[in-house]
Amino acid sequence: MDTRPLWLLLAALLAKSNGEEAGPAFVISPGLSTLKEVLKEVPGAECRRQVAVVLEGVRNLTDWALQMADATAKVPSGLLRGNLRALGDMDECVAVEAQVHNTTLHGKYCLASFHMDSDSVPIARLLDIATAGRRHLEFRHRQIDAGNGVLLPSPGLVPELSRGEWGVCVPAACSAADVEAALRGLARRLLPSTGLSLDVRVPPLACRTRSGPARPLRAPHYAFAFIIGLFVVLSVTGTFWDSYNADEAADEQRWYRVVLRAFSLRVGWQRLTSERTVELGCIAGIRALSSLFTVFAHESLYFPQEPSINKTKIVHGTQMIIYTPVITGIIVVDTFFTMSGTLYSYILGNSVINGSFSYTATLLYRFLRLSPVYFLQIWFYATFLEYLGDGPNWGNFINYNVEMCRAHWIWNVLYINNYANHLGLCLQPSWFLAADMQFVVVAPLLVLPLFRWRRGRQLVMVLIALSVVTTGVTVAFLRIPGIYRVFDTDRQITLYLLYTHAKTHMHASPYFVGLYLGYLLHTTQEKRISLSKVFLALGWTITALMFLANSVGPYYMLQESYTYHILDSAAYPAVGRLLWAIGISWIIFTCHTGYGGLLNRLLNCYALRVLSRLSYTLNLTHFILLMHNGGRRRTPVWIDDFSWIQIFIADYMLSIAISFVIYLLIDSPINLIIKSLLMRGVLEKMKRFTPVPNENKNK
Repeated sequence: MDTRPLWLLLAALLAKSNGEEAGPAFVISPGLSTLKEVLKEVPGAECRRQVAVVLEGVRNLTDWALQMADATAKVPSGLLRGNLRALGDMDECVAVEAQVHNTTLHGKYCLASFHMDSDSVPIARLLDIATAGRRHLEFRHRQIDAGNGVLLPSPGLVPELSRGEWGVCVPAACSAADVEAALRGLARRLLPSTGLSLDVRVPPLACRTRSGPARPLRAPHYAFAFIIGLFVVLSVTGTFWDSYNADEAADEQRWYRVVLRAFSLRVGWQRLTSERTVELGCIAGIRALSSLFTVFAHESLYFPQEPSINKTKIVHGTQMIIYTPVITGIIVVDTFFTMSGTLYSYILGNSVINGSFSYTATLLYRFLRLSPVYFLQIWFYATFLEYLGDGPNWGNFINYNVEMCRAHWIWNVLYINNYANHLGLCLQPSWFLAADMQFVVVAPLLVLPLFRWRRGRQLVMVLIALSVVTTGVTVAFLRIPGIYRVFDTDRQITLYLLYTHAKTHMHASPYFVGLYLGYLLHTTQEKRISLSKVFLALGWTITALMFLANSVGPYYMLQESYTYHILDSAAYPAVGRLLWAIGISWIIFTCHTGYGGLLNRLLNCYALRVLSRLSYTLNLTHFILLMHNGGRRRTPVWIDDFSWIQIFIADYMLSIAISFVIYLLIDSPINLIIKSLLMRGVLEKMKRFTPVPNENKNK
């Protein structure tokens, strides 16, 4: 492919408007008459003047001008392997500061995005190779914002292989519109003769100076800083107070002493590292491992968006069966729904039976349990997230999410963001919290009949069947993909993410299965469960087959040659999620009744119990690291299995560290205050039932 048209884009920024000849050989400036015409289209007069100053500096080999030329991207190697994102050197560019003709000139870095097309068959074939065939499947670059009524997925969720990038260093007087006008004009004049056409975009957030695009601090910033400072002060005060009053009985403490004790770092550490047993102890291990794999799956989804030298290899790798479980691993979210339903009916079963169940109390407790850390993170997104760093793609990965949270936070607070505002989702994992809260709202309609009505079990079975049918019919009727495929169009992937993946009713069957399992475990807790070896062997075999069917069964659907089939797409999310939930339920049931063996010991190990207490904050915070990585990346990277695992381990460990701090400062204290003060009377009235786990009962 002729790369000269790409290189010519730089000429508009290094051309001189007075028509003088070019200087050193490395400054490419063919067609000066054309360039002068292009520069006349640039809206900013000061931009045109300062570009002339830059060119004069380059011609005279002035250091600062050469620095700007050097910071501008060059044609990279590996174009046919997907290395279409030449980022240049942002830091070198924004460091430019020169005093020229009584004018202070600063460097501004702009990252132009372009999409290539061609009517020439040979060039089109090369473009297909360079984009792994996705150049006709992607459409995000044709959308301006999420408010235009057109499906626009969040960055980081939809593969981007056809988007090329070109980092240019221009004078700070040039706006994004100036740069885009110059590049568009140049492409319009020079590229038709080459058979290559470019759609060039330079959004305002794609340009950065040394001071960055971050806006000045306002009242929400100061309020958030005050709240966090208050948590820190309470933590320090509570720790010192607790160190001198550790022997005081908790029941004899007044409310302010309960608060101080709750914020004690020593108390938080004890709660985190406690060896205390919990209801259905194996769930702690399942939760910890599911959180780990959630981070891994999300990390894998982000790779096709970040600049990489061998991006086409990543895409073609999705067709290998060894990587199929990574793509299908999104189904791990249904593990959380199954566990949530199980714990809900199991723990509250006693209060339902004795008549002390309070719908308002359970809903309020769940709201108070989820909201503090969640709301603070939304607040952080809308205020200080954009100040965490900088990078060529900072606007695409970070500022986009900042704007979404500033504009749409109300839907998150109401826990309806997965329905009310799915086009502008603030905090990408938040759809799960909305779904979980919505399930808690409707769960009593099933839990009460389960424990009080002899036909309650049949009702749940019917609803499970209806939820399976509803999922399948929804996918078939809307012709939505049933699985995440990099070879689908942006629209198809977006429909999958918005409807198949993020809607609560599409995950109803795993939650209802969990409710039934909790009922079953509660009603059999005093009974001796005897399972034959044949039954156990059959159960474990079927469970393994169900997991295998979900993990690698859709392998054929991930092939580039696969043709959409309604039955396949409808069956996988509808039946697959049910089978996955049944498999998870089998593990919980056998572990709880003493037949879990080695797996039960693993899931109940101390390390996983500790990690499970961090899982809530971990699931919320790890996305910040993923966005941060994508936004700050200065150069394309080489991705292989080793670097993939290396990056995942680093991000997971750092996410654990961040979650640890949040747990000690915010999550643990607030949860303890809720239980000890706000909800204490209600919970005692309900006689919350916490039976002793019976893992060893049948041994």
